[in-house]
Amino acid sequence: MRSRAATFVLIPLSMLAASNVNPEIAKTRSWVDQWLRILPDFVCSQSVDSFWAYSKHSTWRRDHNYMAEVTVISGIEQYTLLAVDGHPDEGRSAYRNLLSSRGEFVSAVRLTFEAQSKAEFQYRGLHRRLDRELCLLQFKIRKENSQWFVGPELQYAPAYNGELWVDPVSGSIAELSMEATTFPSELALTSASLHLTFADVDIDHTAYVMPTSAEVNVCTRNYCERRSISFSDYHRFTAHSRVVAR
Repeated sequence: MRSRAATFVLIPLSMLAASNVNPEIAKTRSWVDQWLRILPDFVCSQSVDSFWAYSKHSTWRRDHNYMAEVTVISGIEQYTLLAVDGHPDEGRSAYRNLLSSRGEFVSAVRLTFEAQSKAEFQYRGLHRRLDRELCLLQFKIRKENSQWFVGPELQYAPAYNGELWVDPVSGSIAELSMEATTFPSELALTSASLHLTFADVDIDHTAYVMPTSAEVNVCTRNYCERRSISFSDYHRFTAHSRVVAR
């Protein structure tokens, strides 16, 4: 009987680090700081198609589709599972656990630029990407500074490498990828990665850069899980929006 791959979470802290490095890196850091300050409280829909395989090189098999409502208040994500394979959720805890402890929104971006993470950036020039010219910024975060917790009960924070594709004029983020580099032999986990694609979305007639899709991959020694995620129907959070505590 196969077991579920471990969930993982990105834990945001408070302060963004200062930058005196490459101007493209400084520009993106400034954009992130501004983005975090102007980001409204909002609600959106999330569709998750999950797949499993015996290894990341074997055939992926479709598992379930999960529909959820995502609420972001003061930069903190909350997830409410609404339906599984088109059927209303009826409090099935296994499904709730699968959708809990996420970090696709504010957390993934904030984590990369926080002072505690001590991310080491390198500018890799302009390249054609997503049908336009974008700057490639590569980064790494060492094990002792990692805040990306993975595994059962989220007990381990690995070192990881990442890439940012950013607009050379505004510094806005178009893509963010991160991948764990190593896991200790005593853990069943062997790999974990996250990829986010961003675009302008309308929230009450104002354009904000938001994730439009994501892919999460987690593998253990004998099982892998992939989640292909799409985001839609963004709207501003109001007192009339429904929020269910996890």
